[in-house]
Amino acid sequence: MKKFLFTILFSVSLLTTFAAHIKGGFFNYTYLGPGVENPSYLRYRITLTVYMACDPSSGQLTNPINFTIFGNGTVRIADPVVSITQNYNLGKVADDQCITGDQSGCYYTIVVYQLDSYELPVTTDGYTISYQRCCRIANMDNVQTSGQVGNTYTIKIPGTSSPVPNANQNSSPNFAINDTAVVCGGSYFTYPLQALDVDGDSLTYTLCAAFEGGSVGEPSPFPADSPPYNTVTYNGPYSGTQPMGSRVTLDSKTGLLSGVAPFIAFSGEYVITVCVSEYRKGVFFAESRKELHIRVRDCIPIQARLDPKPVTCDGFSVSFSNAETLPSGTTYVWDFGDAGSGIDNRSTLSTPSHTYTDTGLYRIKLIVTSGGFCADSALLTVKVYPGFFPDFRMIPPQCKGIPVNFQDLTTTNYGIPTGWRWDFGVPVLTNDTAIVKNPSYTYTASATYQVTLIVGNTFGCVDTIFRDIVIVDQPPLTLFPKDTSYCALDSVILTASSNGAGNYSWLPGTNIINANTATPTVFPAAATKYYVTFNQNGCIARDSITVTPANDLNAVITASATNICEDDTIT
Repeated sequence: MKKFLFTILFSVSLLTTFAAHIKGGFFNYTYLGPGVENPSYLRYRITLTVYMACDPSSGQLTNPINFTIFGNGTVRIADPVVSITQNYNLGKVADDQCITGDQSGCYYTIVVYQLDSYELPVTTDGYTISYQRCCRIANMDNVQTSGQVGNTYTIKIPGTSSPVPNANQNSSPNFAINDTAVVCGGSYFTYPLQALDVDGDSLTYTLCAAFEGGSVGEPSPFPADSPPYNTVTYNGPYSGTQPMGSRVTLDSKTGLLSGVAPFIAFSGEYVITVCVSEYRKGVFFAESRKELHIRVRDCIPIQARLDPKPVTCDGFSVSFSNAETLPSGTTYVWDFGDAGSGIDNRSTLSTPSHTYTDTGLYRIKLIVTSGGFCADSALLTVKVYPGFFPDFRMIPPQCKGIPVNFQDLTTTNYGIPTGWRWDFGVPVLTNDTAIVKNPSYTYTASATYQVTLIVGNTFGCVDTIFRDIVIVDQPPLTLFPKDTSYCALDSVILTASSNGAGNYSWLPGTNIINANTATPTVFPAAATKYYVTFNQNGCIARDSITVTPANDLNAVITASATNICEDDTIT
């Protein structure tokens, strides 16, 4: 029992000593030339920069540590001892007066381990350098049980098998250590993740999954596990490629992370990993990784941000608003770029509307300030070209198995209609579409379908309209009168009607005039059923009328009296 209790206390002691301090980091290497001790070798400076929670304990701040070097993929070849060369806090000394809340203080403790000059033999596969440590900050918003999840820092030096000549003499990109941007939940932010490449190689940035490494039971594995490495388990809806949700993206060319930050769910800590691909003359040959824990805070930045607006196509009035929610007391100054509107060209409302005096392109400017400080501005170009009217019609027949013709009727006061996108509304299909102006489509079942047309014009207007189409088994056909009788010495006109032009034919062909019209005249000598066929471009409908002649008419006169006086009346 004492041994079991000791084990529990020892585990708790380890958890307390090593927990909740890892917040990211990265490896990089610099090629220094041929070896000094062995000129056939290659010499490198290998550096590990670790981001920790501020002021880590002595158990969390290990000095020295061991890098693990793997060759031929997974073969461990060396475990050099590496000491700390730099150790400092990174943060803000004062609050940003343009962001609500308290932003001053320490953000990270930066610890740098550097292997200053290390010689490695030339190989075909190159080398992988790794270091593992536990544990991350607890209660992270995007990583499950983060306080029990470690980190693997790793980088690969290319070998002679690389498609790029002398790739083993490459120096990896180096990341700037400037990670003090303030990120406010629910607000737009930018966060630089750029790297500098001393060789002039082209860099491409992507978001990728973070690696786990180390555990509460083994917080500082020695040696490090060999690659490949497992990725951390993310809390939904987050992932390695969307670590802060779908509204935050990374510019692949600049490495600028931007978007609308999620709100705080637990601690507001999010792990972000950027993978940087190196290209030389268009050929990929190396990759570096930087992992970082970004903290979202409960604050509001004083920012002016105008989301792009489409062309104004349905009038001269345009409504505006700042895309950022700002605290009360913020002042707004709008310039609508419409000098012809006089004093109406400016507004101090937070969400104004402006009616433009003419068509054209206008440059809008918004300036926001708070207490006379923190001025920020944004620009936006608005195109005003009203008079765009999308429309279309469906040409009968509209029955199954027969092509239905659709005709675009869009009109525009500026430019010409262009860029049609039709969806004929069949729910189970994805190929019931067309991109021509006047398409046709054949429905295979009778039903009501919603047809969608997206159309634009050459001035940038785009609009969508919807219209229902009823597809029937056959065209509607109405007969008048219904079954009827007529005086045998006379004739009767029959009338057939439908919802469009087509051909009519009646049978039998006896005692009938105009049998190929919608209104034939019939005079049968005996009861006769007349059949009509209506053909609307191959869409067929049939019906019938029975006409019965009346031949037994008798005239009988009766009187109310047999004798009457002159000038009197009789019924």
